[in-house]
Amino acid sequence: MLVKANVLGSAKTFWRMSDIAVRLIRRLARILKILHEQKRYLLAPLSVQNLVIVSGELKLRNVTLADDDFSFDRIKCDYQYMSVVLEELIMLSVGQNGLSNVPPDFGKYLGLLKGLVKPDDEFLITNHASLLPMANRYNRMFLHTLITSIRSSKLSKISTQVTPR
Repeated sequence: MLVKANVLGSAKTFWRMSDIAVRLIRRLARILKILHEQKRYLLAPLSVQNLVIVSGELKLRNVTLADDDFSFDRIKCDYQYMSVVLEELIMLSVGQNGLSNVPPDFGKYLGLLKGLVKPDDEFLITNHASLLPMANRYNRMFLHTLITSIRSSKLSKISTQVTPR
């Protein structure tokens, strides 16, 4: 789950989520979101034993689903179960102190899973920035920098053309 990576140009290292782990976590979040769109939820807490990886795809097994008494509280419980499973997987892959090595953006993601406040947060869970592969993060940041520099240059031109009266 966590991979130790070197900082270019120095001897320092940092921990990051592996791209495979990010893909599997994103898949688990999508599975839960699809279940919630169908007004279904997990009847029992999710555990590591319920996750199966078949040819690179994450699947749930031996889970009981229910569709009666569906509410936002059920959605909150499902994502809290997911956060517990992710923490267990991190500790299994790195060790007991694995949670202290979690990157800050993924730590915020775990906090979002635990403290789901409103129904719109489900969109943030499935589209969180920490779930982007590393190559896409670089491209997104480069594109963001490009767009903001273009907008700021246009805004400065407009502000010089406007003269106060």
